[in-house]
Amino acid sequence: MPAGDSGSDADGRPDLTGPHPGGVFGRLFGRHARPLHRYLARRIGDVADDLVTETFLVALQTRERYDPARGTARSWLYGIATNLLRRHVRQEVRGLRAATRAAGGTETGTTTAAGSPTGSTRRPEPAGWPARSPTSTPGTATPCC
Repeated sequence: MPAGDSGSDADGRPDLTGPHPGGVFGRLFGRHARPLHRYLARRIGDVADDLVTETFLVALQTRERYDPARGTARSWLYGIATNLLRRHVRQEVRGLRAATRAAGGTETGTTTAAGSPTGSTRRPEPAGWPARSPTSTPGTATPCC
């Protein structure tokens, strides 16, 4: 690539405003896709492939909003990926709540319109641990022998 090329991203702040962004995005993908996938996979698992793809699609569609003066392409891509991750998690939670309601179950840890809890917000005990009694308080020991 020539030194004066507007698509140069040697400093991590490429010019994405050109009429043919394919080469610039190809380099961005080559440089950032794997670390971005690891970042997402640690947080969401198997859905990371889809979120990486969607991250680059959103980046391509909104490239005119990228401002190299505000940060590197890496930080911009991670910001997009994090927003997509949050949206995915919110959609999953909504779906699980809707499925629970449709099955006639109750949601734990939610509140009624009056603000009173409808279910237990306590986490279950790890496997093999003795169950706490409903009246026990955190920090009190349960005899094991």
